[in-house]
Amino acid sequence: MSKFGDGTMEKGIGSLDLTSAGSGTASRPARTRLWHYATPLGILAACIGLLVHALVQLSEVTETMQTDAPGNMLWVLGQAEVEALRSQNALTTARLNGWEENSRKMAEQRYELLISRLVLLAEGPQQRNLEALGSAGPIAELTAHVRSLDPALQPFGEDIAIELTEMLSRLGRELNRAANRQMVANWESLSAQFARYRQTVSQVILSVAGVIFGTLLLGWQIIVGKRSQLQAQEARLRAIQLEQELKGMRATAKYHEDFAAIVSHQFRTPLAIIDSAAQRLVRGGKPLDGAALLERQALIRRTVGRLARLVDAALMAGQLDNGLVDIDLAEIDLAVFARDVSDNFMRGMPERKICVEVPDSPLMARCDPALLAHVIMNLLDNALKYSRPDAPVSLNLSVSNGRVGCTVADRGSGIAEADLPHIFDRFRRGQNREEAPGSGIGLWIARRLVELQGGTLTAGNRSGGGATFTIWLPQVPAAPRTGRPEGCAGAGT
Repeated sequence: MSKFGDGTMEKGIGSLDLTSAGSGTASRPARTRLWHYATPLGILAACIGLLVHALVQLSEVTETMQTDAPGNMLWVLGQAEVEALRSQNALTTARLNGWEENSRKMAEQRYELLISRLVLLAEGPQQRNLEALGSAGPIAELTAHVRSLDPALQPFGEDIAIELTEMLSRLGRELNRAANRQMVANWESLSAQFARYRQTVSQVILSVAGVIFGTLLLGWQIIVGKRSQLQAQEARLRAIQLEQELKGMRATAKYHEDFAAIVSHQFRTPLAIIDSAAQRLVRGGKPLDGAALLERQALIRRTVGRLARLVDAALMAGQLDNGLVDIDLAEIDLAVFARDVSDNFMRGMPERKICVEVPDSPLMARCDPALLAHVIMNLLDNALKYSRPDAPVSLNLSVSNGRVGCTVADRGSGIAEADLPHIFDRFRRGQNREEAPGSGIGLWIARRLVELQGGTLTAGNRSGGGATFTIWLPQVPAAPRTGRPEGCAGAGT
């Protein structure tokens, strides 16, 4: 028992568990911390980079699709070629109509429109496109020749019309060749754009796939980290639980050790008294007279009663510790009940006095009669134990704030002020009571039993000397009755 109760082995085990549980968290290597913190940041940065790349690619594709310079160039070439043909037709019509006024004006208007189209070709992007097609030189040369035949410089005539028609025919063919070259170039550019679009879409798909993979990897990393945290937390909780269980085992071992020591001591003394009295009864020699025989019989009965109460206390403590005490609440007249309990208790100690003070009217309380009887008898036994043999103890009832109080007071030395806060602790015995027999669990059991009935048990000192213990129970309404007379039971009544 001593080896188990001192807690040496348990303390060593608890220290080992706590140390091993704490070291797993405190001594993590640097690379583990890097994995838990740097890796998620790297994955997040990679995902952001891939998303930015995909957005840039999509932006470039959108911008390219919105710009249609080759299509515009083809339209300008087509318009210029059409105007060249229309100018030829207008000149032919004017020649056939003998250059009448309307035909001449129509030819001059077509000429002006043609010049505007040719000027548009010679500017900015169109000029660069013509140079890329290899048609800039011929078209520029024919344009200059056509502009030299401007009707504003000299009116249209037969000779000028023939020459201009020839120039327009050559210009139309050159514009047609340029348009064909531009169309071929458009097809090649479109094929290149489609190839680039496919490449860009593939890159975007790969970027999105990379983001998804990075997200999954980041989620897995978070789950792994969370699982590690949960495992560490479980380890810490398990260590705390083991420590608490170890403390409970130590407390239980200490309780068993103290209980065994007290009970063994308390059993030894009554058994010695019984043995001594029995030896006197069976000892050879002169027979004992009637008075001596009765005295030893009473001594044996009192001692057996003490043993019975000690056994009851031990059994009740075990039932309380394991939650095996059944509560059967009822409404009883506490005045009649207290008088009956006192009378039954005094049958075993007829030489002592108990003064019972109860009111004439009923005092109804809600309680468990069997458990309350156990508590009152325990308090009466303590009061008689710590009072002088010739001094009575008192039992009186009172009412306060909807509660009924049952107070047991002795005429002993009272309770030391230092002991009052701990008087109901298990195995706690007062400084002034070490010489009296007792197990140190009676008051603890009494308080627990009263609390199970919904009441309280308080302790204090009498003004005239001695200790008082008061049981407070819930009061219930009652009808009037004729009470039993007050007085002292036992010797001297």
